[in-house]
Amino acid sequence: MASMASMTKHGAQRMRERNGFKAKAAERMTERIFADGIRRENTTGRLRKWVDHVYYKGESLPIIYGDKCYIYTNDDKNRLITVINIPPNIMKDKKKMIRI
Repeated sequence: MASMASMTKHGAQRMRERNGFKAKAAERMTERIFADGIRRENTTGRLRKWVDHVYYKGESLPIIYGDKCYIYTNDDKNRLITVINIPPNIMKDKKKMIRI
């Protein structure tokens, strides 16, 4: 099976620090997050504004999964660059700001 997403060294380090995942679990979750995470287009309100701020900082693909935002490269390699915690003031209303 071909891999849809991979991690940079920095991305793997952030997965360990912020999620506590070991290497194999981080690889599995990187794929799952890329496939099942919430994309920028499916957000509204303050969450969308925050994701846009993250998105426009560089050529990136922010994906929300749980209480974190995972930043992938926006190219054909789909590499995880880093993991960012979503601010608590946005997390409390996150369910209201997601369109499915």
